[in-house]
Amino acid sequence: MNAILLLLKGFIMGIANIIPGVSGGTLAIILGIYEKLIDVLSSFWKNLKKNILFVLPLLIGMGIALIAGSFVIDWGLKNFPIATTLFFVGLVIGGIPFIYMKVHKKYNVVNVIIFIIIFALVVLLSILTVGSNVSLDKIDFLLIVKLFFVGAITAATMIIPGISGSLVLMNMGYYESIVECVKNLTKISSMGHSICVLLPFGIGVIIGLVLIAKLIKWLLRKFPIQSYFGILAFVIASIVSIIIRMDKSDFNIGELMLGILLMGIGIFITFILGWYDKNRTNNNQTIGEVSTIDSSSEEVIVEQNNENTNDENSDEKKEDVTDE
Repeated sequence: MNAILLLLKGFIMGIANIIPGVSGGTLAIILGIYEKLIDVLSSFWKNLKKNILFVLPLLIGMGIALIAGSFVIDWGLKNFPIATTLFFVGLVIGGIPFIYMKVHKKYNVVNVIIFIIIFALVVLLSILTVGSNVSLDKIDFLLIVKLFFVGAITAATMIIPGISGSLVLMNMGYYESIVECVKNLTKISSMGHSICVLLPFGIGVIIGLVLIAKLIKWLLRKFPIQSYFGILAFVIASIVSIIIRMDKSDFNIGELMLGILLMGIGIFITFILGWYDKNRTNNNQTIGEVSTIDSSSEEVIVEQNNENTNDENSDEKKEDVTDE
C-alpha cells in the first residue's frame, strides 16, 4: 500500500515538473514527502536499502508521468489551457493548510520579512522574459557539458518549493528541446539521439538534487520556523506564478467552469493525501509512545521480580544462619 501511494505521489510530482510554472518541490511538500525526500537525497548511502525502497516507487511514478505526461499534458495545455492549469492550482491549494500548521502563531518581524522577500522573488521569476529555444540537433563535447550544468541548475530549482524547474528550463531556452527528446524515447529512429541528450542532463539533475538537498536539510535543521515561512511563501507565490503563466488567449466561460471543477478535484486529491499522511504519522507516533510505555512497564516488572527474588534469597540465608 505504501509503495502504491508513493508511486501515485511520484506520478503527480512528475506531471508537475512538466508544466512551466508548476513546482515539483511544492507538490512534494503538499503530498507530505518533502522532508523525507530531502533527508534521503542528502544521505542516500547511509541507509541504502530503506532509501531505495522510498525513492524507487517515486522515480517509477515520475518516469511514467514524464513519458505519458509529455503527450497528455501537452495536449491539455494546447486544447484546454485554463482548465488544465486550474487543476494544478487546485493541487497546490489543497495542501496549504498542512504547511500553515507548521508556522501557526509563530509570527515575528523576521519571519514576515522572509515571507515577503521570497514571495516577491518567485513572482518576479515567473514574469521574466522566456528565452529562445536552443537547438540540440548537433551533439558535441561543449553541448554535453552545457547539458550537465543545465540539468544541475534545473534539479536545484525543481526541489525548491515554488520554483518551477520547467520554467527555469524555458528561461534558459532548453525546455522544448528536452521535452521533445523525452517524447522521442518512444521512437526507435530517434531514441539514440534522445539518450545522448538526456544522459548528461540526467547526471546533472542527480548531482544538483543531492547538493541542494544537503543545503535544505541544514536549513530545516538549523532554522525550521524560518524555513517553513519561506516554504509557505514559495507555495503561495507558485499559485500566482501558475496563473500569470496561464494561456488566457482563448478564454471562454465553458472552459472556466470546467477549470473550476478540476480545481476542486485537485484540492480534494491533495487534501485527502495530506490528511492521510498526517493521521498515519500521528498513529505511528502514538504506537511508538505505547511501545515505550510497555517497555518501561516490563522493565519495572522485571526489576520488581528481581527485588522479590533477592529478598527471598536473603530470607533463606537468614533462616539457614538461625538453624545453625
